[in-house]
Amino acid sequence: MTQDICADLVRQINHEGGEAVGLHYRSQNCLFAEKLLLPSTEGAPIDLGYVGEVVDIDRQLLLDAVNHGRIPVLPSVGVDRSGQRYNVNADTAAAAVARILDAEKLIFLSDVSGIYLDRHEPETLVSHLEVKRCRELIADGTIDSGMVPKVDAALDALSSGVRKVHIVDGRMPHSLLLEIFSDHGIGTEIVP
Repeated sequence: MTQDICADLVRQINHEGGEAVGLHYRSQNCLFAEKLLLPSTEGAPIDLGYVGEVVDIDRQLLLDAVNHGRIPVLPSVGVDRSGQRYNVNADTAAAAVARILDAEKLIFLSDVSGIYLDRHEPETLVSHLEVKRCRELIADGTIDSGMVPKVDAALDALSSGVRKVHIVDGRMPHSLLLEIFSDHGIGTEIVP
């Protein structure tokens, strides 16, 4: 399934004039993972099945693709040392790739415009946040549900040297350009 999505994205990018390459376990694996075990309240680990976390990437494979003008497309599946595949959270995988590549900026294209103080009120979109304020918004429940892993991944990337993280609505035409090249942006930027 994820390879079908990856192949479709590669086809669409190539159709639009780009040169994309899918980097996954069936072609050229890029993401390496370990099984993710969560602690229970009793202290025993909870086995989530075939769910993992990215622990490394094939940095040279990714750089070779980019240096040859290709757009790498990575599905959120990682492989462990024995070849076992694990589903990995796409946001934490992107943060791991940014961290390992020493990226200056990480941009999450999402189905929301960014972080809201009240998700039911579009005018409460916050355009600029610092790490401390993000942690406060998670603690008080303002940032909740599906946004928490994305913001946690952003904070992880920032703590490892990424200078700025953006959360932008990828459904909006030209959203990336509007976020990066306008004075106020259209999403949320998070900085240390």
